[in-house]
Amino acid sequence: MLEHKFFSQLSNHIKQMVKYRKYVFIILLALYKNFIFAYGLDYKDTLLKSQNDFLLYLNENELNDIYPYDKYKMLNQDSVINVNMKGLYQGLSNKPKMMMNLFFYGKSNNISFFFEPMITNKDYGEKILGTNYERSGISGRIQTSYISIEKPLYTFKFGRFPIFWGESTFGSIIQSGLYPAYDNAMISYKFGKLKYDMLLGTLSSKKNSDGFLIRRYLSGKRISIQFNKSYSVSAGEQILYTGQNRQISLRYLNPFAPNFLTGLEENERDSRSDNDNSMLFFHQRYVFNNNSSIFNELIIDDYQIDDSGLDHAIGVKLGYDKIFSFINNKCLLVLEYTNISPLTYIHHGEYTSWQNLNHNIGYPLGTDIENIQLKFYVKNKKNRIINIELDYLLKGENNTNSLWVWNEILNNQNNLTTKHLFFKLGLIYNMNWGFIELAWQPINKLNSKIAQSDYFNNKNEAIIKLVYNIKKSINTF
Repeated sequence: MLEHKFFSQLSNHIKQMVKYRKYVFIILLALYKNFIFAYGLDYKDTLLKSQNDFLLYLNENELNDIYPYDKYKMLNQDSVINVNMKGLYQGLSNKPKMMMNLFFYGKSNNISFFFEPMITNKDYGEKILGTNYERSGISGRIQTSYISIEKPLYTFKFGRFPIFWGESTFGSIIQSGLYPAYDNAMISYKFGKLKYDMLLGTLSSKKNSDGFLIRRYLSGKRISIQFNKSYSVSAGEQILYTGQNRQISLRYLNPFAPNFLTGLEENERDSRSDNDNSMLFFHQRYVFNNNSSIFNELIIDDYQIDDSGLDHAIGVKLGYDKIFSFINNKCLLVLEYTNISPLTYIHHGEYTSWQNLNHNIGYPLGTDIENIQLKFYVKNKKNRIINIELDYLLKGENNTNSLWVWNEILNNQNNLTTKHLFFKLGLIYNMNWGFIELAWQPINKLNSKIAQSDYFNNKNEAIIKLVYNIKKSINTF
């Protein structure tokens, strides 16, 4: 009976969203009707590889300039150590931006490694790296550092690296992997069409009002099924738990016991506060044989079964993307709709919000938003790229730093107070040594840093961005 009530309420919630944003859902549902009757070859790999041709040059956020190595499978040469220095300079903007990072990565048989220190000017240290430490105007951090062991049946990674769970390249609502990575260990098992992922991570610590250090950890599990060469679906859960002198919980490392049920065991709960914030998630993608796909993501942070007066803490993303040719030019079209309810990502207890180093772990814009994004890219044979983006955002007062105060929480529900329309026009010149981008873009479009409130000012700026690469490969034989 309880299960029936849960899905009935969830269905009603989605229906309400459809009622108010019907035009977005109609487009996606019209595409989705072909799913049941579709058959195909391995279209997913073809589509994603085609998208990579664009994404190597895109700069949706600061970290995309230096992020793509793990994503685009560059560790494919055996017995080779690669040394790569990458630099960035962005001028004409209010605060010129400079970044430099050094990559060491290589592979030998089934073992690979990656090491990446990074520095930037102090104005961007907290926004990009998540640290306000600076010396002589320079901020730095080890952004990525890990070792990976790959076997036919499993893959084990240990160190500091981005976690991407979801379908959206531009910002998954589950874990986007776009912002400062946290230390973690992840093991993935493959059983035919099934894949099982298990994650344990250590997040940035916090100090409470009494000056005590609050430790923060994250555990997650995910199972994925590749039904055929076009359709895949994944479901899982993750839990963020904190506390003074708290240690890693073996209960949350049980590969078969659901975390959200384990956290309800009365004899294991902290009587002082509820410091365990669990989340269920679901995502899927279907790729058509014309280089297009539809996808969706769903997170359930807190579903109100009882009549508490609080709304459900749910996030939904729906998307469509397509690669096509136009007048001998290659084009990428991406349409995404995102709805994150005001209570998603935040929780009562001590520092249980979904953030690391004051950056959102999930959707870059955080909580309490409704967002429609349209992205269009055109690339000619000389690898020149025209980038056009439209972004319509409704933003409420809550953010992932919002305190769980009952009266304030009740008052800030369903209250999308500000409207924003963002536009970007960019032109990218790709060279052998890197690329140059000229663009007109919003200043605070995807502000990753969380202050006491998310800030969007609707102001634009002209930029010139120069990114260069110096690469050397060393054969160890």
